[in-house]
Amino acid sequence: IIYRDEVGHVAIGNHWYQHLCCERGLEPVGLFRSLIARYDMFIFRGYVNIEARERAGFSRFELDMLEDFEKSLKQGKKAV
Repeated sequence: IIYRDEVGHVAIGNHWYQHLCCERGLEPVGLFRSLIARYDMFIFRGYVNIEARERAGFSRFELDMLEDFEKSLKQGKKAV
């Protein structure tokens, strides 16, 4: 139940993030990367559930970025 609900929450958050970026003329993935760098955010602590994010409506571009973050973490690099 928690997993199912979390997929729904991620879908809603992603929808509104995309909507606000579009409304403000911002490129969502580039903005996401710059925010992580600006605030030195370490947001992924291990496994990124790609299948769940696909179910939540993430684009292939977003999924590729998340997979890149996950790989860099496994190699001990900062994910930016």
